[in-house]
Amino acid sequence: MGQEADTHAIRDGRRERAHKKAVATRKRILDAALKLFARQGYNNTSIDDLARASGVGRATIYLHFRGKAEILKTLTDDMLEQIDQVISPINMEDTERSEMEQTLMILDNLISVQKRNPQLAELILQGSISEETDAILMDFYRALNNLIVEGLEKAISIGIIRSLDIEVAARCILGALKEVLIQPLARGEISPEKARSMSASMVDFVHNGLRL
Repeated sequence: MGQEADTHAIRDGRRERAHKKAVATRKRILDAALKLFARQGYNNTSIDDLARASGVGRATIYLHFRGKAEILKTLTDDMLEQIDQVISPINMEDTERSEMEQTLMILDNLISVQKRNPQLAELILQGSISEETDAILMDFYRALNNLIVEGLEKAISIGIIRSLDIEVAARCILGALKEVLIQPLARGEISPEKARSMSASMVDFVHNGLRL
């Protein structure tokens, strides 16, 4: 009985070490891909480039990913997960922060996500690269748009904003985020401090509109 337990413990230990090694290898590949995609472009990066930069063989890369497209999809999914984690619904019971202050905090969180992922943000903003990457980036923006739609639906349901065409409003907000914050930040045209100042102006515009 004791010998059998020892055997199971040895096998479990081996599995755990193998799992940790696989996770570390996968991360090395993703990190290398992100740097290469941002520096020399997706189309100009080969599997051989990725293998050299990550210190693994071609076969190892294909063991973890079907190809470059899946690597890019994994990177964009990771950024979406980070965005989803920092976007929280407006809390009407929050007595310390107004709806506008909470909205500004959400934008500030989004800026922080972009600051943590400058290379990925730059890659996403490269625009049309190939048919396979276009589909992946379209999925990214569609998912981001859906997060905004969910937030607007929640805001309408609890009476923060009036009833409106949610899809149009979500596209307007996403477009403003890309043009006013995401693109200028990624290109180094504005500082994070300037971005936060512009966020306040965006929130004021969204909440109060153009009317006197």
